Amino acid sequence: MGKEECSLAVEIQKYGKDAIPGLLKYLESDNHDIRKLAAYTLGGVDGLTEDNLPVLIKAHKAGTGWIDFAIASVGTDNAARFLVGEMKKEWGISAVATGALSRLGYKAVPYLLEDYSCSQDCNELHMRLIGDMFGELGADAVTAVPELVTIASDRGKSLIVRKGALYALQKIGGHASDAVTGLTVIAGDASQDESLRLDAIRAIGSIGEAAKSSLQTLRAIANSNSDKLAVAAKDAIVGIGGNDSLQVLIQQLDDPQKSIDAFWRIAFMGQEASSAVPAVEAKLKSQDHYDRVYAAHTLGFIGNQASVSALCGVLDLDSDWMEVAVACESLGMLNAKSAIPELEKIRDNYWYPSTRNEADKAIRVIRGIDSYPPVETDEQSFFWKYMPYWSKKYRLDSCEPIDYPLAPIISSQKFYKKDNEELAKGFIYKINQTNYAYTDLDGTEHPRWDELVEMTPTVGLNVGNGWLLGRNYGEFGGEMVFWESKEKYTIISEENIEDIFWTSDGIIAVAGISHMSLDNNFLYKVDRQADGAWKPIIYKYLSGYTRESSMLADGRILRKNAEGNNTILS
Repeated sequence: MGKEECSLAVEIQKYGKDAIPGLLKYLESDNHDIRKLAAYTLGGVDGLTEDNLPVLIKAHKAGTGWIDFAIASVGTDNAARFLVGEMKKEWGISAVATGALSRLGYKAVPYLLEDYSCSQDCNELHMRLIGDMFGELGADAVTAVPELVTIASDRGKSLIVRKGALYALQKIGGHASDAVTGLTVIAGDASQDESLRLDAIRAIGSIGEAAKSSLQTLRAIANSNSDKLAVAAKDAIVGIGGNDSLQVLIQQLDDPQKSIDAFWRIAFMGQEASSAVPAVEAKLKSQDHYDRVYAAHTLGFIGNQASVSALCGVLDLDSDWMEVAVACESLGMLNAKSAIPELEKIRDNYWYPSTRNEADKAIRVIRGIDSYPPVETDEQSFFWKYMPYWSKKYRLDSCEPIDYPLAPIISSQKFYKKDNEELAKGFIYKINQTNYAYTDLDGTEHPRWDELVEMTPTVGLNVGNGWLLGRNYGEFGGEMVFWESKEKYTIISEENIEDIFWTSDGIIAVAGISHMSLDNNFLYKVDRQADGAWKPIIYKYLSGYTRESSMLADGRILRKNAEGNNTILS
């Protein structure tokens, strides 16, 4: 709804139930926008009754947007039965349906539980939809917990139904504390189907601290011979929290699939995670860039003064910009007065403006003339503030325009598809594209399949013994190819390539992607090996998506990021 429509709705809603008759008439309008506005307005008016339900249902069947809120406001069994029944027909839960479910509250529970009575015609995807709907009810789903435990424990029920009940308990999460005993029995019963035990363990972990009584069982499973069950049990222990959780998190720092999650959870524990300091500090020397960044970031939240020396070791003018930025912040959080000389060097000499800003901020915090915002005490809020790559504070807010002459583009040495599509088509190559397996809502399974697909590069650079080609299709992928002929080419990277340049430091490619929560952008240095092949190696990490990059006449690279700010990279 637009701003004007919302304002009008608010004014009409002030009349309360006296506005209902007129609004119901507008639901009969031939104009869809008028019907939608009437439905939206009715959703915020108290006083709708069972007598109004037929008109509301008719509007729903006519596809009138926002009508779900109004139906939910009626609040009767018939309203709940109809609305939940309609939601079950969808692939997923829309924002409007989420709000309507919240308004229905506990009244939706009986009509959701109905679907666990299926026998042979049960559908796994449908069961997950019902579970998601229970999750949206929040605390109002608590009345369903005993029945869901009974269903999950009933060996006479089909596996799909039992797993569906466990999934619902997982989505209900902390409100399902009464399920802990039953879930622990299923999780610890070796005679149960392994997938069922996995789901029970996941449900226990989602309940959190209230599931502490299951720790003994989870510890035993974590040390069992089943890798799947052991991993799930450790994750559940992390979900419950406490000292057991910290020990698992320290172990997970060495697991590439778990390490980032482990870092932020350790950081959230603050000083309670002091025993993790040696393990976290060790990651400052990791070969993995992300390990080093998150380790430096986490040490500030733990708050152990003994980490000052290790963090100062990160403050190098040649180190990665993000590692240095988060180390500066952590030193500020530790009030590390001894680090001020090193911080001043970064503030005055580092190449990247945001890193200089972080050093300056840390100095001002240490000197008592500035401060950091309070640490979030809500786990989810903490997560979003903690993740450094997703934090806008490390992005350039502004930058002076850069007015330098650009290097000319010689067509025999370089091309861009956007400038010469016919030339780019002369370098078409094929890649293997994987189409992943999926299952329709009706249960029809479509297996995974591979196929060769022709691709046209978006940029190409002549390197003497062939061409380095790059392709950047955003979230749909990209790659770098060493191309010798139509019959002979090699994919040398599967990262998106924005541009490729000859520089005084050799061949540099601008690579990476930013999409939703993903922010992975960097420069490749592309070297020719002794056998004539080309190999890209990450040379420098960048902040945010590269909108455009150019070669300056003096041989340096000018980069413009998603916010439209310019940075000279080399």
